[in-house]
Amino acid sequence: MKLKKALIVGIVSALLILVTACAPSYTIVEATQEVTEADVTAAEVEESMPEEAEAAEVEEVEAEESMPEEAEAEEVEAQDEPAAPVDVTNPRVDEVMHEVTLVQHSYNPDTGVTSFTCASSGQGLSGVAPDPEGPRFVGANSRDFDLRGTVGLFRVDPDGTISFVPQETGSYFLDPDGTKHESLTLEQALGYFASGDAIWLGEHGDPGRIQACDPTFGEQPAEEAEAAEAEEVVEDEPTAPVDMTNPNVDEVMNAVTLVQHNYDPDIGVTSFTCASSGQGLNGVEPDPEGPRFVGPNSRDFDLRGTVGLFRVDPDGTISFVPQQTGSYFLDPDGIKHTSLTLEQALGYFASGDAVWLGEHGDPGRIQACDPKAG
Repeated sequence: MKLKKALIVGIVSALLILVTACAPSYTIVEATQEVTEADVTAAEVEESMPEEAEAAEVEEVEAEESMPEEAEAEEVEAQDEPAAPVDVTNPRVDEVMHEVTLVQHSYNPDTGVTSFTCASSGQGLSGVAPDPEGPRFVGANSRDFDLRGTVGLFRVDPDGTISFVPQETGSYFLDPDGTKHESLTLEQALGYFASGDAIWLGEHGDPGRIQACDPTFGEQPAEEAEAAEAEEVVEDEPTAPVDMTNPNVDEVMNAVTLVQHNYDPDIGVTSFTCASSGQGLNGVEPDPEGPRFVGPNSRDFDLRGTVGLFRVDPDGTISFVPQQTGSYFLDPDGIKHTSLTLEQALGYFASGDAVWLGEHGDPGRIQACDPKAG
């Protein structure tokens, strides 16, 4: 009996030991299963994330691809609007394209002299042939083309492209809204001529820069010729004595450096020679061979907007004449003068109506002629 009890107790104890030993293993298995499930869940999340990231990248790429199109659209909107078609039947447009006599401007930077050659004899821009060697800059033979106060030239490139540019380097055309243009297309320029913003300041028949280039020169109606003769017959009233101590008068007579203008009508070029080295008109010697036309070495003499030269005849008589052939000096009361006596001219310098636009020491046309230059 005792042996049987002991056996039972031993079996029970063994069972308890076995249960105790198996319990942790069961817990570890459960924990392992939980970890494995967590790993599976994380893996599923990681597998789903690349798809979302890829979708986001696709959206970014699509956005980047669409941005250039939007930028390009903005750039196109910022460009100038195409110029409206020009009415080629407009009289001013037709005049520029088919009638105005044009001369080519050729500037020599070494001498500072602009020479002219005939570019279109009464045929306007349509008569200007492109030069394969380089651009041609052409303007009116008679006076200038003007756009809101800026003188312009037409640039004809070797390929035939024509544009409108300011005559003076560094200048520009100014719009009413303040926009500056260094160049205009032919269509834009003709549009301004059609509207009257751009104008030709000259006239047909004016000898201008090259008299032989204008086929209409000399076609003056009889009535106008008679009127011109009548104007020339009218004699001016005697002038009052000039105050020779006036600083402006003294400068012209004794201080300004003067150069002689030598115009060659065959080639349309004006050359210069020194006429008075810092001694004004008193330093100019008459030439027995013919008249000498002299002006300042530095810039010009100006009387109410007209550039003038002093004419020194072989007998020593001095008069003041417009530099441009066919031009005139205009009085405030509308009287035109093709020539003024020395006394009249000096009177205008004394009053300030006539001015010297240059300055002493400016190298001007002939630097060596001015003792103050350099």
